[in-house]
Amino acid sequence: MRVLVSILAVLLLAAVPARAAAPEYKWEDTVQQKRVEQLIGAFSKAADASPKDYDLRVRTSQLAFYAWRLEKESNKRRLGYARICVKYAKEAIQIRPDGAEGWHWLGAGLGLAGLTRGVLNSLQLIPEIKRAFEKSAELNPAYLDGSALGQLGRVHTVLPGFPVSIGDHVKAMEYVLQARKRAPNQTLYNLYIADLLWAAGRNEEAIAELRKIPAMKPETEIQYFTYETSKRKAVELIRTIESGEKRDPFYDVLSDIQPGLVE
Repeated sequence: MRVLVSILAVLLLAAVPARAAAPEYKWEDTVQQKRVEQLIGAFSKAADASPKDYDLRVRTSQLAFYAWRLEKESNKRRLGYARICVKYAKEAIQIRPDGAEGWHWLGAGLGLAGLTRGVLNSLQLIPEIKRAFEKSAELNPAYLDGSALGQLGRVHTVLPGFPVSIGDHVKAMEYVLQARKRAPNQTLYNLYIADLLWAAGRNEEAIAELRKIPAMKPETEIQYFTYETSKRKAVELIRTIESGEKRDPFYDVLSDIQPGLVE
Protein backbone atom coordinates (compact mmCIF):
# COMPACT_ATOMS: atom_id res chain seq x y z
CA MET A 1 0.00 0.00 0.00
CA ARG A 2 2.82 2.38 0.90
CA VAL A 3 4.52 1.62 -2.40
CA LEU A 4 1.29 2.43 -4.28
CA VAL A 5 0.90 5.73 -2.41
CA SER A 6 4.51 6.65 -3.21
CA ILE A 7 4.01 5.87 -6.88
CA LEU A 8 0.84 7.97 -6.99
CA ALA A 9 2.62 10.86 -5.29
CA VAL A 10 5.43 10.76 -7.84
CA LEU A 11 2.93 10.69 -10.71
CA LEU A 12 1.00 13.64 -9.30
CA LEU A 13 4.16 15.70 -8.87
CA ALA A 14 5.22 14.87 -12.41
CA ALA A 15 1.85 16.07 -13.68
CA VAL A 16 2.35 19.54 -12.15
CA PRO A 17 4.40 21.70 -14.54
CA ALA A 18 7.51 23.08 -12.90
CA ARG A 19 7.81 26.84 -12.84
CA ALA A 20 10.54 28.01 -15.18
CA ALA A 21 13.41 29.72 -13.41
CA ALA A 22 13.54 33.52 -13.43
CA PRO A 23 16.59 35.31 -12.05
CA GLU A 24 16.76 37.15 -8.76
CA TYR A 25 17.78 40.79 -8.97
CA LYS A 26 18.41 43.80 -6.75
CA TRP A 27 16.39 47.00 -6.69
CA GLU A 28 19.44 48.82 -8.04
CA ASP A 29 19.26 46.68 -11.19
CA THR A 30 15.93 48.23 -12.13
CA VAL A 31 17.51 51.57 -13.03
CA GLN A 32 20.22 50.02 -15.25
CA GLN A 33 18.91 49.88 -18.83
CA LYS A 34 21.06 46.98 -20.02
CA ARG A 35 20.32 44.93 -16.92
CA VAL A 36 16.58 45.53 -17.30
CA GLU A 37 16.76 44.38 -20.91
CA GLN A 38 18.50 41.18 -19.75
CA LEU A 39 15.83 40.65 -17.12
CA ILE A 40 13.03 41.12 -19.65
CA GLY A 41 14.63 38.44 -21.81
CA ALA A 42 14.96 36.03 -18.89
CA PHE A 43 11.48 36.65 -17.48
CA SER A 44 9.74 36.47 -20.86
CA LYS A 45 11.55 33.20 -21.60
CA ALA A 46 10.49 31.83 -18.23
CA ALA A 47 6.90 33.01 -18.80
CA ASP A 48 6.75 31.42 -22.24
CA ALA A 49 7.94 28.13 -20.73
CA SER A 50 5.27 28.35 -18.01
CA PRO A 51 1.99 29.08 -19.82
CA LYS A 52 -0.09 29.20 -16.63
CA ASP A 53 2.23 31.34 -14.51
CA TYR A 54 0.42 34.59 -13.74
CA ASP A 55 3.15 36.19 -11.63
CA LEU A 56 5.85 35.79 -14.28
CA ARG A 57 3.69 37.66 -16.76
CA VAL A 58 2.97 40.46 -14.32
CA ARG A 59 6.67 40.80 -13.52
CA THR A 60 7.62 40.83 -17.21
CA SER A 61 5.11 43.63 -17.86
CA GLN A 62 6.50 45.64 -14.95
CA LEU A 63 10.06 45.21 -16.22
CA ALA A 64 8.92 46.41 -19.65
CA PHE A 65 7.64 49.59 -17.99
CA TYR A 66 11.06 50.12 -16.38
CA ALA A 67 12.76 49.74 -19.77
CA TRP A 68 10.29 52.14 -21.42
CA ARG A 69 10.90 54.76 -18.76
CA LEU A 70 14.69 54.42 -18.96
CA GLU A 71 14.86 54.58 -22.77
CA LYS A 72 15.94 58.07 -23.82
CA GLU A 73 16.89 57.66 -27.49
CA SER A 74 14.58 55.46 -29.53
CA ASN A 75 10.80 55.63 -29.82
CA LYS A 76 10.96 52.39 -31.79
CA ARG A 77 12.49 50.59 -28.79
CA ARG A 78 10.00 52.31 -26.51
CA LEU A 79 7.11 51.05 -28.57
CA GLY A 80 8.61 47.57 -28.41
CA TYR A 81 8.69 47.70 -24.62
CA ALA A 82 5.08 48.92 -24.57
CA ARG A 83 4.06 45.95 -26.71
CA ILE A 84 5.87 43.53 -24.41
CA CYS A 85 3.95 45.04 -21.50
CA VAL A 86 0.63 44.60 -23.33
CA LYS A 87 1.41 41.06 -24.52
CA TYR A 88 2.14 39.65 -21.08
CA ALA A 89 -0.63 41.64 -19.42
CA LYS A 90 -3.16 40.13 -21.84
CA GLU A 91 -1.80 36.66 -21.12
CA ALA A 92 -2.07 37.35 -17.38
CA ILE A 93 -5.71 38.38 -17.80
CA GLN A 94 -6.44 35.16 -19.68
CA ILE A 95 -5.00 33.17 -16.78
CA ARG A 96 -6.68 35.23 -14.05
CA PRO A 97 -9.44 37.56 -15.27
CA ASP A 98 -10.12 38.70 -11.72
CA GLY A 99 -6.52 39.79 -11.08
CA ALA A 100 -6.00 43.53 -10.68
CA GLU A 101 -2.37 43.21 -11.74
CA GLY A 102 -3.02 42.04 -15.30
CA TRP A 103 -5.61 44.75 -15.92
CA HIS A 104 -3.29 47.40 -14.51
CA TRP A 105 -0.43 46.47 -16.81
CA LEU A 106 -2.73 46.22 -19.81
CA GLY A 107 -3.79 49.81 -19.22
CA ALA A 108 -0.20 50.84 -18.59
CA GLY A 109 1.16 49.13 -21.69
CA LEU A 110 -1.49 50.66 -23.94
CA GLY A 111 -0.86 54.01 -22.33
CA LEU A 112 2.88 53.72 -22.91
CA ALA A 113 2.23 52.91 -26.56
CA GLY A 114 -0.04 55.95 -26.85
CA LEU A 115 2.48 58.27 -25.21
CA THR A 116 5.22 56.94 -27.50
CA ARG A 117 3.24 57.61 -30.68
CA GLY A 118 1.74 60.85 -29.42
CA VAL A 119 -1.56 61.51 -27.66
CA LEU A 120 -3.44 62.82 -30.70
CA ASN A 121 -2.30 59.82 -32.74
CA SER A 122 -3.60 57.40 -30.13
CA LEU A 123 -7.05 58.60 -29.10
CA GLN A 124 -8.56 55.31 -30.31
CA LEU A 125 -6.80 53.55 -27.42
CA ILE A 126 -8.47 55.63 -24.71
CA PRO A 127 -11.61 53.51 -24.10
CA GLU A 128 -9.53 50.35 -23.62
CA ILE A 129 -6.96 52.11 -21.42
CA LYS A 130 -9.65 53.65 -19.23
CA ARG A 131 -11.54 50.36 -18.94
CA ALA A 132 -8.39 48.46 -17.94
CA PHE A 133 -7.45 50.90 -15.18
CA GLU A 134 -11.03 51.11 -13.92
CA LYS A 135 -11.17 47.30 -13.79
CA SER A 136 -7.90 47.13 -11.88
CA ALA A 137 -9.04 49.77 -9.40
CA GLU A 138 -12.33 47.92 -8.93
CA LEU A 139 -10.58 44.61 -8.23
CA ASN A 140 -7.86 46.00 -5.95
CA PRO A 141 -7.50 49.78 -5.61
CA ALA A 142 -4.43 49.33 -3.38
CA TYR A 143 -2.40 47.41 -5.96
CA LEU A 144 1.03 48.92 -6.61
CA ASP A 145 0.48 51.99 -4.42
CA GLY A 146 -2.95 52.69 -5.88
CA SER A 147 -1.40 52.98 -9.31
CA ALA A 148 -4.59 52.40 -11.30
CA LEU A 149 -6.13 55.47 -9.67
CA GLY A 150 -2.98 57.50 -10.30
CA GLN A 151 -2.89 56.46 -13.93
CA LEU A 152 -6.55 57.34 -14.39
CA GLY A 153 -5.48 60.76 -13.18
CA ARG A 154 -2.79 60.85 -15.84
CA VAL A 155 -5.27 59.83 -18.53
CA HIS A 156 -7.40 62.86 -17.67
CA THR A 157 -4.27 65.05 -17.49
CA VAL A 158 -2.63 64.34 -20.85
CA LEU A 159 -5.76 64.18 -23.02
CA PRO A 160 -7.49 67.15 -24.62
CA GLY A 161 -10.82 68.07 -23.12
CA PHE A 162 -14.36 67.92 -24.49
CA PRO A 163 -15.37 67.61 -27.29
CA VAL A 164 -12.13 66.02 -28.53
CA SER A 165 -11.59 63.67 -25.60
CA ILE A 166 -12.00 63.22 -21.83
CA GLY A 167 -9.25 65.49 -20.53
CA ASP A 168 -10.24 67.13 -17.24
CA HIS A 169 -7.63 68.47 -14.83
CA VAL A 170 -10.07 68.74 -11.93
CA LYS A 171 -10.96 65.07 -12.23
CA ALA A 172 -7.29 64.24 -12.77
CA MET A 173 -6.31 65.86 -9.48
CA GLU A 174 -9.08 63.99 -7.66
CA TYR A 175 -7.77 60.64 -8.90
CA VAL A 176 -4.13 61.42 -8.09
CA LEU A 177 -4.98 62.64 -4.60
CA GLN A 178 -6.95 59.42 -3.99
CA ALA A 179 -3.90 57.44 -5.06
CA ARG A 180 -1.51 59.44 -2.88
CA LYS A 181 -3.74 58.98 0.12
CA ARG A 182 -3.12 55.24 -0.27
CA ALA A 183 0.63 55.62 -0.82
CA PRO A 184 2.07 58.95 0.39
CA ASN A 185 5.58 57.61 -0.24
CA GLN A 186 5.05 57.13 -3.99
CA THR A 187 7.05 59.89 -5.69
CA LEU A 188 5.20 59.55 -9.00
CA TYR A 189 2.27 61.30 -7.38
CA ASN A 190 4.46 64.28 -6.50
CA LEU A 191 5.34 64.56 -10.18
CA TYR A 192 1.73 64.20 -11.26
CA ILE A 193 0.46 66.78 -8.77
CA ALA A 194 3.27 69.21 -9.61
CA ASP A 195 2.45 68.87 -13.31
CA LEU A 196 -1.20 69.69 -12.68
CA LEU A 197 -0.26 72.68 -10.49
CA TRP A 198 2.12 73.93 -13.19
CA ALA A 199 -0.66 73.60 -15.79
CA ALA A 200 -2.88 75.72 -13.52
CA GLY A 201 -0.21 78.42 -13.21
CA ARG A 202 0.45 77.60 -9.55
CA ASN A 203 4.19 77.47 -10.07
CA GLU A 204 5.40 77.97 -6.50
CA GLU A 205 3.16 75.15 -5.27
CA ALA A 206 4.37 72.92 -8.09
CA ILE A 207 8.01 73.53 -7.21
CA ALA A 208 7.31 72.91 -3.51
CA GLU A 209 5.76 69.54 -4.43
CA LEU A 210 8.83 68.59 -6.45
CA ARG A 211 11.24 69.60 -3.67
CA LYS A 212 9.68 67.03 -1.35
CA ILE A 213 10.94 64.15 -3.50
CA PRO A 214 14.64 63.86 -2.50
CA ALA A 215 13.81 63.36 1.19
CA MET A 216 11.33 60.53 0.54
CA LYS A 217 12.33 56.96 1.45
CA PRO A 218 11.37 54.11 -0.89
CA GLU A 219 10.10 50.96 0.80
CA THR A 220 9.36 48.69 -2.17
CA GLU A 221 10.89 47.89 -5.55
CA ILE A 222 8.45 50.06 -7.49
CA GLN A 223 8.95 52.93 -5.03
CA TYR A 224 12.72 52.60 -5.43
CA PHE A 225 12.48 52.74 -9.22
CA THR A 226 10.10 55.70 -9.27
CA TYR A 227 12.15 57.50 -6.59
CA GLU A 228 15.36 57.23 -8.58
CA THR A 229 13.74 58.32 -11.83
CA SER A 230 11.46 60.95 -10.26
CA LYS A 231 14.16 62.80 -8.34
CA ARG A 232 16.10 63.32 -11.58
CA LYS A 233 12.94 64.41 -13.39
CA ALA A 234 12.10 66.80 -10.54
CA VAL A 235 15.40 68.68 -10.99
CA GLU A 236 14.66 69.13 -14.69
CA LEU A 237 11.08 70.19 -14.06
CA ILE A 238 12.00 72.72 -11.36
CA ARG A 239 14.49 74.31 -13.76
CA THR A 240 11.85 74.43 -16.50
CA ILE A 241 9.18 75.99 -14.28
CA GLU A 242 11.59 78.54 -12.79
CA SER A 243 12.59 79.61 -16.30
CA GLY A 244 9.03 80.82 -16.84
CA GLU A 245 8.28 78.30 -19.56
CA LYS A 246 4.61 77.54 -20.04
CA ARG A 247 3.46 73.94 -19.87
CA ASP A 248 2.71 72.36 -23.24
CA PRO A 249 -0.84 70.90 -23.27
CA PHE A 250 0.57 67.48 -24.20
CA TYR A 251 3.55 67.51 -21.85
CA ASP A 252 4.36 64.05 -20.48
CA VAL A 253 6.10 64.15 -17.13
CA LEU A 254 7.35 60.55 -17.57
CA SER A 255 9.04 61.06 -20.92
CA ASP A 256 12.55 62.23 -21.71
CA ILE A 257 12.10 62.07 -25.50
CA GLN A 258 9.42 63.46 -27.76
CA PRO A 259 6.72 61.13 -29.15
CA GLY A 260 6.85 60.03 -32.76
CA LEU A 261 4.92 57.98 -35.30
CA VAL A 262 6.55 54.56 -35.18
CA GLU A 263 5.23 51.14 -36.07
